[in-house]
Amino acid sequence: MLITAIRAALLCAIMAWLGAAPARAQLADEGSWAQLLRYGVSQLNTPGEFEIELGRIESRADGETFIHSLAIRDDQGVWLAAEGLSVVWDASAALGGAARFPRIAAASLEIARAPVTRGDPPSRDDPEAGLAFAWPRPPVALELGALEIEDARLGAPLLGRAVAGRVSAGFADAGDLQTARLLLERTDDGPALRLIITSRRDFAADGAVLGITAEEAPGGIVGALIGAPERGALSLSVLAEGEGGAAPLTVSAVGEGALEAEAAGELRWAPAPALSLRAKATPGPLAGAALRAAAAGGARLDLDLEMDEAGAVSIREASLAAPALRLSLTGDVDPGADAVALSGALSSPKPEALAALIGLETLGALEGRLEASGALSAPEGALDLRISEMAGGFGRLGALTATAR
Repeated sequence: MLITAIRAALLCAIMAWLGAAPARAQLADEGSWAQLLRYGVSQLNTPGEFEIELGRIESRADGETFIHSLAIRDDQGVWLAAEGLSVVWDASAALGGAARFPRIAAASLEIARAPVTRGDPPSRDDPEAGLAFAWPRPPVALELGALEIEDARLGAPLLGRAVAGRVSAGFADAGDLQTARLLLERTDDGPALRLIITSRRDFAADGAVLGITAEEAPGGIVGALIGAPERGALSLSVLAEGEGGAAPLTVSAVGEGALEAEAAGELRWAPAPALSLRAKATPGPLAGAALRAAAAGGARLDLDLEMDEAGAVSIREASLAAPALRLSLTGDVDPGADAVALSGALSSPKPEALAALIGLETLGALEGRLEASGALSAPEGALDLRISEMAGGFGRLGALTATAR
C-alpha cells in the first residue's frame, strides 16, 4: 500500500508538471513529452502481472491528451484494449496531490476476459494478514467527471456471451465520500438492455447506498444471470441503503408474463462482508406449464453467508424450496487454509412435477446427499442418490441407488 501511494504521488507530480504551460513550452518536442508521460504510467506497472502499454500520444489544447491506443496485460496477454482515448485532466488538482479528470472518452474499449490476479490469499498463520476485505479506494483523491465509451465490448468469458454497448459513467472519491454511477445501453444485435448502477459511500458514518435498475428485452444477459425465463421483458430493481456497516436490501424482478420475484434481507460490509436474503419467485403463464407446475405457489430461496477476518466464507444456509425440488447446503470455504467442507441434501416432494420439467415420463421418490471436502485447490466430492423408479426414452428402471465420488 505504501509503495502504491508513493507511485501515485509521483504520477500526480508528473501530471501537474506536464500540465503547466512552462513545462509544455520546455517540452516542445512531442516525443519528449510523451516519453515522460510513459514514465509516469510505468510507475503503476508490475512486470508480468499488470502492465499498461500506451500507443502514440498527442498533446492538444485545453489540457487534452489524446492516446491513440492503450492496452493492459497480465502474464496471459492483453485483457483490456482501448483506442481513441481523449483525456482531459486538471493539472492544478495534481499539484494538491489529487487526480481530477473532467472528461475521458474512448472510441472503443474491449475487456476480453477477467485479469489474472496474483498473490496468496490471507493465511490464518499470519497474524498480520488483517481483514481479507477492504472497501476499494484509490491511493489519492480522484474525480472522474464523465467517462464516455461509444463502443464498449465485453468478451464471452465474462458473461457467457459477448456483449457490446455504449457506456457513460462517473466517479469521485475525496475525504469521507465516494460516489459512482454507470449507464450501459446495449448496441449490438442482442436483446436490448438499459442498465443503471449508482452508489454512494460515506466513510465517516460507515454508510452506503447501492441502487441497480435494469430494463431488458427477453432472453438477455441480466435475465440469464438471475435465472429468469427467456420469455417476457425483464425489469429489475435492487436497493440497499444504511449506515453503521449494514443496510437493508430489497430486490424486485418482473419478467413480463414470465416471472415475479421479490427478495428482502441485509447486506453487511463491516467488520466483514455478510449477506442474508429471503426470496420468492413465481413463474407466470409465459414460463410454460412444466415450470409453473414445478414452482406452483412460488419457489423460495434463502441465503445466509458471512466472511471472517481471514477471508473464509461460512455458508450458514443456502436452500431452495419448490414443489418439484428441495436443495440445501451448509459449510465453509476457507481460501487461506486451502480447505473446503460442504454438505447438502436434495429431495423432490412432487417427483411428477420434476419429471415433466426434465423430460422424463415418470419419476419416483428421490432423495440424495452431496459433500465436498479436503483441499479447496483439489476438493473431493461425493454424491449419494436414491430413486424409487424412473422411466423415459431410455426405458424403465426400478429402484436405483447411485454413488459418485
